[in-house]
Amino acid sequence: MDSPDEQSDLETWLGIARDELDQRQEKSLASILSAINTRWPDPDDSAEREAALTAATQTMLGELTVKQAGQDCSNARREAARTLAALAGALHAESVTVHAGPNSERALAERAGISRQTVRRTLGRQPR
Repeated sequence: MDSPDEQSDLETWLGIARDELDQRQEKSLASILSAINTRWPDPDDSAEREAALTAATQTMLGELTVKQAGQDCSNARREAARTLAALAGALHAESVTVHAGPNSERALAERAGISRQTVRRTLGRQPR
């Protein structure tokens, strides 16, 4: 973190949690924030930046361990895999069901709110 604005932003973001940090921890968080901003620079990455800074702060405060964060990540990946499998099942069912309407990849993608390439990949088809 280089600019006074970034330091002020961190202080504002920390709020009352700032009182729980010593100066070394606060300085470390400033450095971590700089790394986070480098890793996720795009304005659309705000949720990722927020999650990373929250986890860093919680770890410094002893509220989160890297083991817990790893377990949370593993659980989220398993849940994402189950969700993708459910999507695949729904896409397969709709692709063979006449009453579902048009069954082209494009129509399926539009109904599911996903890209046509995601439909192809989820159904196990080769990309075009």
